[in-house]
Amino acid sequence: VWSYKCLLYDICLGVLGTAATLTAARSFPHRTISNAPGQSGTLSQKAYVTQDEMIEHSFYQVLNLVQVMYLHGVTWLWNMPSLEQQQQPQLVLVSSMLGTKGGNQEQLLSSIRAIVLRLMAVLAATSPWLLRHYFPVHSFSANWIKKGLTRGKQYQQQETATEWLETRLYQIKKWQYLFYKHVILHGLNLSVAFPAASAAASLSPMPPLTLTMPWRIFWICLNASYVMEFYLQSLVKREFLSQQSMLILQRVLMTASSVSAMLAVANVVRPEFCIMSVVLNFTNRGRDVLNVMLVAVLAALRI
Repeated sequence: VWSYKCLLYDICLGVLGTAATLTAARSFPHRTISNAPGQSGTLSQKAYVTQDEMIEHSFYQVLNLVQVMYLHGVTWLWNMPSLEQQQQPQLVLVSSMLGTKGGNQEQLLSSIRAIVLRLMAVLAATSPWLLRHYFPVHSFSANWIKKGLTRGKQYQQQETATEWLETRLYQIKKWQYLFYKHVILHGLNLSVAFPAASAAASLSPMPPLTLTMPWRIFWICLNASYVMEFYLQSLVKREFLSQQSMLILQRVLMTASSVSAMLAVANVVRPEFCIMSVVLNFTNRGRDVLNVMLVAVLAALRI
């Protein structure tokens, strides 16, 4: 019963968060607002949250919703065949081709079925990236690089203390995004589908990831961060909250999300998958589904 309550709660939280973003994008009087080059409304005191920024965030909220359903499914909801109970598919295939006793046809089919089901699950969890180009894209670095200057040259204008803090927070957010994308999303999805042999064969198996307390805390922090980014800045614009207070709350959210994320996935994520995801991201940009599936196939073949 507890597991199904967690599943229902996670789905409802994701749906409500996405609905809040989309309804705000439709209702807020900001359709014609455009900020100065390099300004984002989520932290900057001088900028406004634009409709495009909200629409972009809704993509990631849907992505999070798809992921949490995938994680529930793979870890406890679906009856996924265990990889550790199967012989390695490439060894079975070689044995079959050589005509040895190990080349058992039933064992071969069972191994292939287990691999294919997990590959299909990873593909389903990653498939929303096929729609990414339909959504707006905002660069984190645009918040501290002045338009018109050589790419990479830092913004040299004298900053106030508040502007300096805003810049540092945007830079931290960029690194948080890289961690989120390649560890929490791609790395975690791959690691759950193809766990390390030592973890899968443990005599005292870990409880399903999505039912652990660190994950429950992380999931709340993640959803709160997405929604509060918009509404905290709205409170500043309405003068119900000062800019300094908003930045303090943002730091609390960022810290809580980062710490809870690391605690939640520390014993689950396989670092090699994350590293391969990062490398492919920079060498084969814009092809997230292809990159993830390449890593998944390598993991399936135990290379």
